[in-house]
Amino acid sequence: MSKLHRHLITSVFTALDAIMHEGQSAEVVVGRALLAHQKWGSRDRRQFAEHVYELVRHWRWAGHLADSEEIETRWAAWWMLTNAQPMPEEFAAGLDFETIQARAALPVSLAVRESLPDWLEAKGAAAYGEAWPALARNLNAPADVFLRVNRLRAGLPQTTARLLEEGIETEPVEGAPDALRLKVRRPLQQSATFRAGWCEIQDAGSQQIAPFLKISPGQCVVDACAGAGGKTLHLAALMRNQGSLVAMDVHSSKLSELETRARRNGVLICETQPISPETLAKWTGLADRLLLDVPCSGLGVLRRKADTKWRITESTLAELETLQARILREYSPMVKPGGKLVYATCSILPQENEQQVLAFLQEQAGAWELEDQRWIRPGDQGWDGFYMARLVRKE
Repeated sequence: MSKLHRHLITSVFTALDAIMHEGQSAEVVVGRALLAHQKWGSRDRRQFAEHVYELVRHWRWAGHLADSEEIETRWAAWWMLTNAQPMPEEFAAGLDFETIQARAALPVSLAVRESLPDWLEAKGAAAYGEAWPALARNLNAPADVFLRVNRLRAGLPQTTARLLEEGIETEPVEGAPDALRLKVRRPLQQSATFRAGWCEIQDAGSQQIAPFLKISPGQCVVDACAGAGGKTLHLAALMRNQGSLVAMDVHSSKLSELETRARRNGVLICETQPISPETLAKWTGLADRLLLDVPCSGLGVLRRKADTKWRITESTLAELETLQARILREYSPMVKPGGKLVYATCSILPQENEQQVLAFLQEQAGAWELEDQRWIRPGDQGWDGFYMARLVRKE
């Protein structure tokens, strides 16, 4: 048993309160705490982050084990069951190991056991039927860390070797030709290889989307929901810095971050433009390829962002579905006749995915056709969950 330190556990409780009761982002809360406690050693930093993320991931199950809504009691119950042993009395919050074991054996709903909101459990069961319990379990599995090798800087062998010189061991990923998987999780922000733009942190499932656009060097490509540019940078590499690549987003701050990342990656062909009705009108019929990686629920990446399931609601999901349909309808005219667009999400819900595409095709009355679509389920290859559909605008 690793030794428990009161100061560390108190910080865990503070972080959980900010995430679960105040609705703050887990990533932001954990990052802020680590920045504030720079004297913590690597073991303490790792233990703090793991405790926070695991409790967020298993929040409802821990509440059942503890028979309590209190953070301290939930944590104690989760810790004892996870470590399969009693814990020191000062941390046990009045619980005993045998009681926790007994509660763990009681029959409970899938929503409780896999820590899901009831509405999400119902939608998952309706969409996936008998396959849903296994998928729900996979959503709670900790995610591996994947890198995308930036071929504008170096290839897979050179990047692998340079990372190894820094003590960072990786392995190739079947089905993702530009991906490396970290053998041991560790921060990469101080890695010289990362800072030189040789690689980016990007899930292997996410790395499937840019190639799905079927782009060629020299084309005019628009990434219209670019955000901070993870897929934009991948598109630039696939284009070999030849052609025109335009990154658009409604948030100018994200485009500024993209510009910084593009310089680090050696991207020469990318320009950024805040999206607006004027921008859409200007680009009508000009793009050979259009990527619409639309805002979505993020339910395919719960392994990486577990707090999402506690912050999203049925009403916000409905708002997202309306926004997705509007983006498809208003942004698609940027594609020239004969060109292609890819609609993509990191969701597992059909109403955000294939149902959106079907509704768009029906609305467009034959102006577009579905060329291909792909679903990636969380856990299939150890990747996150994604959907992508490639549509062709008829001549």
